[in-house]
Amino acid sequence: MNSKKTMDFDEFCKYLNIGKNNGYKLLSSGQVKACKIGRKWVIQKKEVDKFLKKVSSK
Repeated sequence: MNSKKTMDFDEFCKYLNIGKNNGYKLLSSGQVKACKIGRKWVIQKKEVDKFLKKVSSK
């Protein structure tokens, strides 16, 4: 079982099936909480799932 708790930017975009521009907008606007380590984004899967739940409930 692959229970990875974090993802990088490319995995994030694939997971949401969105392009890189939209991915950057979501992260830099704070809609999806993430941290940037150096030049790389690190996103917790639980934060992405929270975002999806919030968006789907609208």
